[in-house]
Amino acid sequence: MVSVIALCYNHEEYVQEALLSVVEQDFSHFQLIIVDDASQDKSVAEIEYFLQKNQEKLAEKYIETTFIRNEKNIGNCKSFNKALALATQKYVIDFSTDDILLPQRLKKQVEMLEKLPNHYAVCFSNAQLISHDKKPLCYHYPINSEGRAIEKIPSGDIYAEILQRYFVCTPTMLIKREVLLAIGGYDETLSYEDFDFWIRTARHYHYAYLDEVTTLKRIVKNSLSSHFFQKRPVSFLHSTHKVFAKAIAQNTPYENQLLAKQIRYYLRLAFFTQTFEYVSLFYAQLQVCRSVDFLSLIIKQLSRWKVPVYRLYRWYKKWQTLALC
Repeated sequence: MVSVIALCYNHEEYVQEALLSVVEQDFSHFQLIIVDDASQDKSVAEIEYFLQKNQEKLAEKYIETTFIRNEKNIGNCKSFNKALALATQKYVIDFSTDDILLPQRLKKQVEMLEKLPNHYAVCFSNAQLISHDKKPLCYHYPINSEGRAIEKIPSGDIYAEILQRYFVCTPTMLIKREVLLAIGGYDETLSYEDFDFWIRTARHYHYAYLDEVTTLKRIVKNSLSSHFFQKRPVSFLHSTHKVFAKAIAQNTPYENQLLAKQIRYYLRLAFFTQTFEYVSLFYAQLQVCRSVDFLSLIIKQLSRWKVPVYRLYRWYKKWQTLALC
């Protein structure tokens, strides 16, 4: 029923624990495709040792295993598509090998999607964020004493919500393979995949939320998502600008008004990370959406003077992380 695509890049400290969490699922008869994207550490040796050590367990649970080693680093999107071409099962998980799956994740998510109408393409859930040494930090969605999300998480037709804010917990997604194939997999011209995937699928398919913690999401210093908040994240802002353009092209005028909320956020991010050229690009998209606000206009003017605000912004981000977790 499931193809787990495990993507590894310099995860030697975590990859064995991550892969073991896949093998120890309360689920059998599935596919595990591991891709090492030309790691510069000992990740390959760790993966090979794991596969050799767990041969019997893999056979007992009927887990079909494939290991792909990229000769050069090609990035997450291309690595995922390379594995997707070998995936044969109904559902796919995009799994980073610094994260951990809790034992009932596959079983519960498959059961949920199997009970829902065919236009449901994705099941996502809550996750616990952990430090590099596995210390609990916080939850993606804050929980109550019963382990349920305090806020109501959008489910079903979530396109309008996706346009306005980031809320789907990416590492918890179980995706129908036919939907991934229908959109041609991930866009390999982008630096990251999740926002583009949501824009291209949530327009046509429904998402289901499973109100449980199914995944431990590890927060590491040099994670892909952390690059957004480093100084001049040009490739990431370029990718976001391209995805906004895709959304604008398919949106109604009202939907573009909703999207403007996110465009404003990234316009501010471009300013704070001193990627000033993208302030103008995001401002132009706000003009297309007919949603220029006074603050964005001020920031656009300030960006012309290239005000050095990055140090102050980094201090704010550190304070925000401590306050949240």
